[in-house]
Amino acid sequence: MENLSIGDKLPDYEFYDLDMNIQKLSEIVMDVTVLSFVDPTCGTCLDQSLTLQETIENPIDYMRFISISSTNALLLKEYKEEYGFKPLMLLDENKEYQHALGVTIAPFNIVVNDQLIVIDVVTGAMTREDIHKVIDNSNY
Repeated sequence: MENLSIGDKLPDYEFYDLDMNIQKLSEIVMDVTVLSFVDPTCGTCLDQSLTLQETIENPIDYMRFISISSTNALLLKEYKEEYGFKPLMLLDENKEYQHALGVTIAPFNIVVNDQLIVIDVVTGAMTREDIHKVIDNSNY
């Protein structure tokens, strides 16, 4: 899936979360969900995380954002605690899912529906407008 396009169906996948529970992608996505490939050592990823936290007012809206990283769980837990990051964080050990989708940069955001169909792609950090579009489920 080298050239990810709107309308593509993503493969389903099972990830570990930071508590080492298995999370199946198809069971946790909502009608509009962002799969955000991040690296906690990336400044732009941190900027996106902080913008997300500053923009979201309703805690339920955090469920629309899922961070995926190949970084080890301990570092991700430290990142989550240090910055008070609320969205679900999943581990993509060995970058298997990232490679399957052709993701090579971070942050890289794929907006999907509840059927894992790509409805938008945002390369680089999401803006407040991008985040509101997901929260409001507008134009999708």
